[in-house]
Amino acid sequence: MTIPPVGFDGKRRTVNYGISTAQTVWNMRSALNVAALNCLEPEYQPVLEAYKALLSTDSRVLRKTNDALMKEYREKFGKEYRDHFDTYMTQVYNFYSMPPARKNFCDAALAVSPEAMAVSSADLEAFSLRTLPLLNSVFEDFFRSYEDYRTNLAAWDSEYGVQPATGTLLATYGNNVAIDNPMNAGVTNTATVASPAPGAGVPAAGAVAVPATTAPMGSVTSDVTVATSADSSEETAVPTITLPTVASETAAPPAPTLTLPPASNTTATPVPTITLPQTTPPGNSSGGEG
Repeated sequence: MTIPPVGFDGKRRTVNYGISTAQTVWNMRSALNVAALNCLEPEYQPVLEAYKALLSTDSRVLRKTNDALMKEYREKFGKEYRDHFDTYMTQVYNFYSMPPARKNFCDAALAVSPEAMAVSSADLEAFSLRTLPLLNSVFEDFFRSYEDYRTNLAAWDSEYGVQPATGTLLATYGNNVAIDNPMNAGVTNTATVASPAPGAGVPAAGAVAVPATTAPMGSVTSDVTVATSADSSEETAVPTITLPTVASETAAPPAPTLTLPPASNTTATPVPTITLPQTTPPGNSSGGEG
């Protein structure tokens, strides 16, 4: 995910940074459009009604706004103005459609819906100038939360992270038919117990211990014992697998998770914090993850 950077002025370079008044009105309309399409739960029905009222009541002002925008783009980009406009508006719609922020965005759109329902054409510009920052703040909060999450996750990985293993512990017997051991998925080790040599007879009862390599932290670490049969009537012994477990190591605390605060009805939401859960107690001798 690409996070818009923060400039030297302390403002994040989102799609709503440094835009004209006409573009502000149009982006506010676009935001409510996305909310009306994406916020489909029953409690968000007022968002759809507000957007429909905006299109009906302020249609003339919106047409003038669109004309003003086209003029701005023609002056800046010449004959290719329409391509630039379409590209930018695609970015705007994608911005408001960001899945991780959908719930808070819908809540923010719901909060401004009563005023959007009643705004007059004469006040549409002023309404847009004060409403767009409120809608934009939802995404500002998400970006800050995500940046904090990545910082905390990097710190967690630095202290607790381990390199992932590259394979699965297997035991093979004689004819190289693999016996997969799901208890140690992710552990790299392959053990082979050879078949008896011709004329050597059946091997005496016993066991071959195949120690597992180090498992990822938090996994059960076990020794795998392959036991052979002592029944001399069999030409080859049938392998059996036993899994004695040992006490697992103390597990690392769970990795940080991303939590977003609820959207504010009147002001930008406060900067969120990421809370790391407490360390999980060590596992007991009965096995299982610690």
